[in-house]
Amino acid sequence: MQPLPCILPFAHPKICRSFDVLRSRVRSLGLLRADDAFFVLKFVQWWWNDFCGYVCGNFMQGFSLGGWKEQHNVHHAAPNVDGRDGDLDLLPLWATIGTQLKRIDGASPLAHLLPFQHLYWSLALPLLRFSWLLQSVQFVCQMRHSFYDIHRQRALAVKKAANGKLKGILAYTEDQVDFLGDSHSSIFDAVACISLNPHFVKLVSWYDNEFGYSCRLVDLITHCASKA
Repeated sequence: MQPLPCILPFAHPKICRSFDVLRSRVRSLGLLRADDAFFVLKFVQWWWNDFCGYVCGNFMQGFSLGGWKEQHNVHHAAPNVDGRDGDLDLLPLWATIGTQLKRIDGASPLAHLLPFQHLYWSLALPLLRFSWLLQSVQFVCQMRHSFYDIHRQRALAVKKAANGKLKGILAYTEDQVDFLGDSHSSIFDAVACISLNPHFVKLVSWYDNEFGYSCRLVDLITHCASKA
């Protein structure tokens, strides 16, 4: 594997070489283990990973002027917590400093897959897009047989009542509307109703807060006067 350049542009080359030697020494002692999922070498003891993650998140970023301005422009009461990059918890200290950022054993199956990983995405992305397209077509084709349409038909009973014995009190609409000066006590909004499943339906009905209530008061006074 070809050595990669240090990711900290403002770090001194001697610092990079020192950490590279330290990383190799720790690996030779058997303190690190390969993790194919994250393409990095992590400590066998998880608490060493956490400790080194905090060190990376708070001290090593200072070597980069841009990183310092971007990630340390706000200081919290608990400064030893990784703020923006959660992946720092997974990285050993020397995986971010050395000249070789990722070192994979030749016997690992991952070493044979990495050169072709761009081909996997070229297959995965079209399949993902086709999945969304297929779900959209399926949803449209099943609209006539869905429980949304069934409850829309049931809402016609409200429309029938609004044009019948409850005319003037109950109204029915399928439009995007706002109400100003509407005398109805209840305006049933068929479009805003939500059917979450065949057994649970949310009904939405509006009324003009001042004018509709005032009209019902007039009706009540008229009714009381007729009974006097």
